[in-house]
Amino acid sequence: MDAFLTGVLAGYGIAIPVGAIAILIVEVGIRRGFWPAFLAGAGAASADFLYSGLAVIGGAALATAIGTVSAQLRVISGLTLIVIALIGLWRVRRLATPARVDDGSRTDLLRTYARFLGLTIINPATIVYFAAVITDKHPFIAFLH
Repeated sequence: MDAFLTGVLAGYGIAIPVGAIAILIVEVGIRRGFWPAFLAGAGAASADFLYSGLAVIGGAALATAIGTVSAQLRVISGLTLIVIALIGLWRVRRLATPARVDDGSRTDLLRTYARFLGLTIINPATIVYFAAVITDKHPFIAFLH
């Protein structure tokens, strides 16, 4: 039962706060409609599922591996987000017309899913959160023990 409660609290802890990815998903929904937003959310949820699966399967070994490269992961994640931001700013500056609205084709929808899967995987907040869950350093998890 303890593992179940830990999992429930971890799920709520990652799902409830409104962060950068959630804001991007809402923005996709406003600009492009339900299905692109749905697949953006599915991409983010898939990344969270991947991390939680690794936490369950790898547990202590993963915590040790993350602990040894945590500084490098933070730098790589931060630099990746900066590059994504710069590319976005360059595209906005380059375009004289509003951003292209995808045509809703299967390729565009899959691209949206993949984009949000990747953004969530490299999101430093997601990495740090699941690392905290794995190592029992999260305040809610510490409360259970």
